[in-house]
Amino acid sequence: MNIKLLSVVLAGAAVAGAAYFLAPEASSSEADLPECIVAPLAYANALEACEPYSCRFKHPFDGKSHVRSVIGREGDLCLTWQSMPNDGTETCRLDDETRQVLVEGTRFSVEIYALSKERGEPLESRTSLSDDGAKYIFTIGD
Repeated sequence: MNIKLLSVVLAGAAVAGAAYFLAPEASSSEADLPECIVAPLAYANALEACEPYSCRFKHPFDGKSHVRSVIGREGDLCLTWQSMPNDGTETCRLDDETRQVLVEGTRFSVEIYALSKERGEPLESRTSLSDDGAKYIFTIGD
């Protein structure tokens, strides 16, 4: 059975107006960090509270381990950072509205992943970007 679920739709204007990309910040020693997949809600909880937290994740582009961090508050914004393929980094300043959308999207992804594992069926996810925003599409099963 094929179940298609549409997650959070991000308003393009809200994201464009709220996320500012900056110079990279220093990151923790990667080997000492927990894997994001082991406690997936820990990152969402830290992001919601905008409290420092870092974890490792496998990036879908290169399959290598990278770091994702919530740095903390910078004025009215929440500063986040993550390493990217090809020695890249992404640093964002998120307003409260954008941060909450990302928290909800992360929690929804965790629920979908759990449902996929519970059913023993493969999970496929993809992101579709347009002028109207981003759509996260999850497919469970063949």
